[in-house]
Amino acid sequence: MDPRLPYHQRPKPALVDEVNIDESRPERCVGIGGDLDEKIREQLVILLKQNVHLFAWSMADMKGIDPAITSHELNVDSTYKPMRQKRRKLGADKAQAVNEEVEKA
Repeated sequence: MDPRLPYHQRPKPALVDEVNIDESRPERCVGIGGDLDEKIREQLVILLKQNVHLFAWSMADMKGIDPAITSHELNVDSTYKPMRQKRRKLGADKAQAVNEEVEKA
């Protein structure tokens, strides 16, 4: 899949089966390839069920992860005053092309 393509233009998998890997929590499902060989499919489901405790289903499941790893900050000097940039106008032909693209979506 080309990550440069918009999400709605990316190819969809041919067939995906939803499999419940936690019997006590029916909402915990994962998608696996529906066209997998039956033997491989069974082994994959067994592996996923054995390792269900490794999945993070919510933020609460990710205890112990350092926020420095999962968050970011802008490298901006706080002594500088914020500044609004000057508005840049497009030429007539570019403005028309932009408007046409906006109307397509």
